[in-house]
Amino acid sequence: MANAIIPSPFGDVQWCADMLRDPDYVFMNYQPLYEGHNPFWNKILSGPSALRAEYHQHRLPPDHSSASRITEIRIFLDLGPDLTGQRGICHGGFLAAVMDQVAGVLLNASGLDGGIAPFTATLGLSYKKPVHCPGIILVTAKIIKVERRKIWVQTTIQEDPDALCTTAELLFVTKSRL
Repeated sequence: MANAIIPSPFGDVQWCADMLRDPDYVFMNYQPLYEGHNPFWNKILSGPSALRAEYHQHRLPPDHSSASRITEIRIFLDLGPDLTGQRGICHGGFLAAVMDQVAGVLLNASGLDGGIAPFTATLGLSYKKPVHCPGIILVTAKIIKVERRKIWVQTTIQEDPDALCTTAELLFVTKSRL
């Protein structure tokens, strides 16, 4: 299945360009829940020296049917130099926010949130290697279990396909309709 044109800077990095051409993934035009949604991500963390660009994809189901629920996404992020905690290394709190955001995007894309952003109940991270910035990272999110209003998501951050840097498991609780 054809993807949209791969924008710079992602198309300029060979491992990104190769992954973005994978026919099992397609471009995902992510639309926030509503205007003004998540100003922390969209305003505070975004900008020329922070989160400079994003490219979203979702995995197609094995039969490539569009009727199936989205259960896995990946997002490529271009990180600027001001996201550091130590010189040249991304701040751990920023990485936690990335994991939470990408898992939330997955829940919205899957429809499991019912159109109402769920609460993050737990976020358990494991920092395996430093994430350097500026640079490009790959963030993945996959739904691993659903039990009534509880949804478990597994996320990863990589600097390239062979460099697993951070992993997390998140538990979300969907909100009751009022």
